[in-house]
Amino acid sequence: MIRPKQNFKIALDLANSCIKIATEDYEDRIESYIDVHCSPSDSLGNVVIKDSSGNNTEVFCVGYGAAKSPTGRATITDKSTKIKDIHKLYLGALAHLPQLASVMKNYIVVSSHAWQSHKDEIKANLEQNLNVCLAGKEVDLSTEVLLVVPEGFGAIVDYKDEKIVTLDFGAGTTLLTPYIRKRPQESIVSHVGVNELYLMIQSAMKAKNYGYTGNVRKIREQIELGSLSVEGCNIKEVYQQCLVQWWNENLKEYSYEAIRLTKSGYKVICIGGGVALPGFAKVLASKGLEVVSSRPEMASVRGMFKLVMQQAAKKGV
Repeated sequence: MIRPKQNFKIALDLANSCIKIATEDYEDRIESYIDVHCSPSDSLGNVVIKDSSGNNTEVFCVGYGAAKSPTGRATITDKSTKIKDIHKLYLGALAHLPQLASVMKNYIVVSSHAWQSHKDEIKANLEQNLNVCLAGKEVDLSTEVLLVVPEGFGAIVDYKDEKIVTLDFGAGTTLLTPYIRKRPQESIVSHVGVNELYLMIQSAMKAKNYGYTGNVRKIREQIELGSLSVEGCNIKEVYQQCLVQWWNENLKEYSYEAIRLTKSGYKVICIGGGVALPGFAKVLASKGLEVVSSRPEMASVRGMFKLVMQQAAKKGV
């Protein structure tokens, strides 16, 4: 009789707009919303934490259901969530996995903006032995955090260059981090991300949409699909104008710094969902920057999964 698998290796990238998760045979991008006012169910992202007597102590939902709920909240508005409530994001991501064992020992690598200042707190909040119900499946869960790494770090795992930079265009932040021999140096952080562009488009749509502003969620969904039409309204002109304004008013200095670093011998890698904005990758490439073209929002978590496998092998797992 074949013994059921119990040891699992998982990479977890807790970005502002979406949680990215990667395992040996699965990867996903989950909306970073939490709803703590839901009821137990077998829907994806639903989590019930139980005490030793089997009584429910905590119920919440993460992902699509939370995003649609009137009581759901976006973690992009509260970055402390990724420290104090990191276990909710983690368990909610697990509750999306297509295969869940009744006993799971998870070995994980997680990225965080607070990887240096709050590493111990992050590990303590994740390394719990729990009796949980994940999307209706009872699981006896234990977790070991192998590494806490900087946001974007996974994207450079395969590079051999001694001097490298990640320029990460996220939803809530734009982050430029230089590395020397894969040791992170001081990051430059802007709290303006792609979400700010969507808000600019939302407002600017009034002129094209009979005086009505656009719906930010629908704008984001359509642009991520590569479409510049939102509910029948052509936003191509609005998008192009807002893209230029968003760049010039908020991010031009990052381009200057990235170009300066390339002249100092650094390779600059552009990652994050913002790279996939229509036409934006061409702008970055024209400045001599390297662009991750295949799902750039997943670049870091895929590299992090390689780290999981390396670290787990060292432990003999």
